[in-house]
Amino acid sequence: MTYNGADISMNAVAAGDLDYYSKDASIVEVLENGILTAVQPGETTITVLAKSTGLYNSAVLKIPVKVNKAEAGLLVEQTDLELTIGEDDQEWGQIITSTQSDATMQYEALDKTVVSTGYTNGRIRAFKEGQTQIRVFQKETVYYNPAETYVNVKVNRGKSEIAGLQDRNTVNRKDRKVSFTFQKKGNNTTKVTVSDSSVAYIARSPYKLDLTDSTNYQFDVALCKAGSVTITVTNEENDQYEGSSVSFTLIVVDDDLDNEDDFNNEDVLDDGDEVTANNQNYIVLSGSERTMVYSGPVSQSATSVEIAGSVTVDDLEYRVVGIADNAFKNCKKLKSVTIPQTGITSIGTNAFYNCSSLKSITLPQTVTDIGAKAFYKNTSLKQITIPAKVCRIGTQAFYGCKKLKKVMIKTTKLTSKTVGAKAFKGIAGNATIKVPKSKEKTYKTMLKKKGITGKKQRIKK
Repeated sequence: MTYNGADISMNAVAAGDLDYYSKDASIVEVLENGILTAVQPGETTITVLAKSTGLYNSAVLKIPVKVNKAEAGLLVEQTDLELTIGEDDQEWGQIITSTQSDATMQYEALDKTVVSTGYTNGRIRAFKEGQTQIRVFQKETVYYNPAETYVNVKVNRGKSEIAGLQDRNTVNRKDRKVSFTFQKKGNNTTKVTVSDSSVAYIARSPYKLDLTDSTNYQFDVALCKAGSVTITVTNEENDQYEGSSVSFTLIVVDDDLDNEDDFNNEDVLDDGDEVTANNQNYIVLSGSERTMVYSGPVSQSATSVEIAGSVTVDDLEYRVVGIADNAFKNCKKLKSVTIPQTGITSIGTNAFYNCSSLKSITLPQTVTDIGAKAFYKNTSLKQITIPAKVCRIGTQAFYGCKKLKKVMIKTTKLTSKTVGAKAFKGIAGNATIKVPKSKEKTYKTMLKKKGITGKKQRIKK
């Protein structure tokens, strides 16, 4: 018989009265009329006793009885769900179930990177585009067998949006710099490009106006000369949101500037002059070209630093084009650095020497040169991308970065002569170095000479 099943009647024939006894009433109960009721799974014996009469002796019959566990009867109302990231009514889903069991219903996503699940309430949330299954299950209990079923889940990417930018803007070069605000939907990386950097360039990449608000952003544009440019704001696609872009025209006029000499006046700083802005130090690289390099934080104990894309002194704007030698040398408490993603072309010698708390850093796509010992013994650094324009990596540039497990090399311009000795010596023993497909063979040979010699270190396309 089965727990929670129908009662069973025992029909016995005898000349006298019958008595029924259960050896273990906690498993099976038996009534006077021979009706058996399962109490819980197990095995026991039912004894049937026929009493003696004037004509018949008494008789005993022993009947073994086994009570099996019941099936849970697990049912799911909907076996296919479709979710969309970023849509209020579609990003969350609910698995509705029913069961006869007394066990707690549990839910488990087979791919937790696609969806998350409430472990006992059936609530699920979309994380990234993909397909997976939710395992709905109940563990075995005293009375019921275990049960499980599966729900198919498909997650679609959300639609990213950029709003609030005008189609056409006219500004005066005398303003030196203008800012544009916009509203953004989606967690995409947002980049801004300018069609002609001789007219204007991005002085500061998009940043949040309020750290607690993920929708309102601003970026700054430096003005160089009169002309017209197209500025494109792009949300790069990722595994959660589709990409999107918006372009607008920026017209730079010269109404109040009679000639180029207005920029080359006596207020221009001299080469080598030092400037401090927002607790950060800069050195003038070229006064005539109005360029600077970042030379380090005011405090060597700084934990977080943001390098400006440009610095304004006496109403003149200077572009920041590099990070100077020794800029962050021995800044052991430094954990994060924000570098402008346009304009920076060089990372100086010893620039991040012994920054032992720095875990990650994003090098601008404009970088062409990484100096000797630039990231020497950055013992917390876990990954790095070498941009596509890099032509040189100095001696021991990443020496002793013992946690550096992921190196993405995008440039195809490196040679044995332009990569210094021991450039990657002492990085993680199980590091993976990804290289361009067209350079796989060449770079494998070259990188092994530059420190990638571990048995578990891999170089692949």
